[in-house]
Amino acid sequence: MDLLQLCRTAIFMQICDIYAVRQNRNAERLIMKIGSVEDFGKKIRDRRKQLGYTQKYISDFTGLSVTFISDLENGKKTIELGKALILANMLGIDIEMKERS
Repeated sequence: MDLLQLCRTAIFMQICDIYAVRQNRNAERLIMKIGSVEDFGKKIRDRRKQLGYTQKYISDFTGLSVTFISDLENGKKTIELGKALILANMLGIDIEMKERS
């Protein structure tokens, strides 16, 4: 990503965070266990649609290709983790890891 794309992504993420706070002000925090790439992709797609964004709109702001976003949402197993985490973060999804007991 070049500097312009990084700036646009940072601004877009702030807008998403503000919108998410307004949408979820009175809602409980939703925790979803991710057991597969399909689960992860579904969560990304559901959140994108909840926010009213198209894949093209996100692509324009992040520099991630529409093909990558589509592959991620459809559970393609060879996606790049770094890009997937950027997209999740941009959509206001926190990724946490927890050891099983």
